[in-house]
Amino acid sequence: MTASTRTTVLSLYMRVFRIARTWQAQSGVLSDTETERKYILQEARTLFRQNQKLTEQESIKKCIEECEARIEIGLHYRNPYPRAVSNYPLLDHNGSCCFGGILFAYSVCCRRIYHPWDWQLRRAGSCEHSSA
Repeated sequence: MTASTRTTVLSLYMRVFRIARTWQAQSGVLSDTETERKYILQEARTLFRQNQKLTEQESIKKCIEECEARIEIGLHYRNPYPRAVSNYPLLDHNGSCCFGGILFAYSVCCRRIYHPWDWQLRRAGSCEHSSA
């Protein structure tokens, strides 16, 4: 771990502890606030200790980005718990999938779900992010 990476990691660790110290639960109930503060501290300790043996710069950078994202999401939504991650359904070779019997298309480059009439436009190459 380089000196700058170490400084970044330690500053993130301290930032999480400062956030926990001033955290207020969204409900406003003191017991909820204490529970959430304890959770933040325990989660930070667990994850930082779990990752302290990492040596590859790429994996360290990924963990730093995940930590920063989780901090920002937690502060924005006032929720210290990790957000639920939905799994995208498997796509067939055409890039289409089925939700509730309705055919939709998922564009990886645009990170959007298109309705069937938009899918025809995307197949024609009119995706604004395509580099063709």
